[in-house]
Amino acid sequence: MTFAARTRRAGQSLPVVQYTLSGTLEDVVLVDQMGNPTTPALYRVTIPEGSLIGNVNASAALQVGQFPAGSTIEIINYGSIQGRGAIYGVRNGGDAIRATWPGQTVKVINKTTGKIYPGGGHGHYGGVGGAGGQGGYGLYNGPGDFLYSTSSPPSYWAFGDDGNGNEYFTLYHQGNVYYGMGDSPFPPYEGENATVWDSGDYGKFYRGSAMGLVPDPFSGYMLQSYQVAREDYNLTAPGGEGGAGGLPGTPGKGRGYEGPAGAAGPKTPPGAGQPGFNSTAGAGGAGGEASDSTEGGDWGSAAPYPSGPDQGERGQTGQNGDFGFGQTGQEGQYLVTAYHTVGASVRYGTTTVAIDNEGDGEIAGSSMS
Repeated sequence: MTFAARTRRAGQSLPVVQYTLSGTLEDVVLVDQMGNPTTPALYRVTIPEGSLIGNVNASAALQVGQFPAGSTIEIINYGSIQGRGAIYGVRNGGDAIRATWPGQTVKVINKTTGKIYPGGGHGHYGGVGGAGGQGGYGLYNGPGDFLYSTSSPPSYWAFGDDGNGNEYFTLYHQGNVYYGMGDSPFPPYEGENATVWDSGDYGKFYRGSAMGLVPDPFSGYMLQSYQVAREDYNLTAPGGEGGAGGLPGTPGKGRGYEGPAGAAGPKTPPGAGQPGFNSTAGAGGAGGEASDSTEGGDWGSAAPYPSGPDQGERGQTGQNGDFGFGQTGQEGQYLVTAYHTVGASVRYGTTTVAIDNEGDGEIAGSSMS
C-alpha cells in the first residue's frame, strides 16, 4: 500500500491523491487505509495485477467508507476483488465493492486483467415433505371419569387395616356401595397396590390418585382414600399419528473468496406412521419425501433451479380403523428460493457511482442499490 504526492492539474478543482492497494488484503475499508483524510480530493486508488482483495467477515471485500463531502474516489482495478459466498441461515453473499456512503462520487474502472467477483448465492432449500395422515379410530373398554367425593353422593375407593391384621375395604361410586360395610372376604385383588378390581356383576373399577383419609363406615378405622372410576364401554381408541415429513438437506454455499460453490447436504428421511391405540385403530401414514435442495451459485449468481421436483411429496393416508377412516396426508411444501442472497459487484446507495469496464475485464453478477 503506497501513497503518491497530492497534485493539482491545471483547470482541475480537486487535488489528486494517488494510492496503491497491493498484495493480498481482506475486508478493506478504503478510507481507513488512507488514514481518514479530511480534505475533499480526487482519491485515485490503483489495485495492481496479481493483487487480491478478499472478503472474510465484513459485508464486502472493499468498502469505500465515508470520505470528505465532495470527494471523488476512483478505483482502477487490475487485480481481483472477491466477495464471500452465501451460507444458508447464516449470511448472504458478500459484495465485491460497497459504495453506499453519501456526499461523494465513486468511479470504478476495471482493466483487462481486472476481476470483480461478488459472492454467489446459497442453494435453494428443498420442499419439506407432508406429514402422514392420522389413522382411523377404533373402540375399547376402559376407565370412565375419575370421581372423588366423601359427601353425598360419595365416590371413592378406600382401604387399610386396624393394625391387628384386620383389613378393611370400601368402594363407593356415585352413591352406590359396591364393597364394604363389613363384607367378607377381602376383595380378590392383588394386594394394596392393585389399581383395578373386577367386581363381576358390577363390572370393573379403577383406582386413581391418592386423596385424604376417610373413616371406614363399618369399623370407624381411618382408611386411605383414592379417586375411583367405573369401566366405560366403547371409548374411542385413537388412530396412530402420521409420520413427520422428510426434511431437505442444507443448501450448498455460494462460491466466494473462501472457496468454490458447495453441494447440498443429505436429506432427512420421512418418519413412519405410529400404530393405533389398539388393534381396532388404524396406523398413521408415513410422511412424504422432501424434494432436493440445490448446490450454491457461482460468482455473483443465484443457485440453479432444481431439475427435479420443487415440492415435497404428500404424506401417505392413515389406515382405516374399525370405526373411522384414516385421514389424508398433508401436501408437501414448495422449495424456498434463494435468488436474493447474491452479493453485488458494486453496491451503491445515494452515492453517485459509475462503472467502466474499459478493458473488458471480468465483472460477475450486477451492481445493486
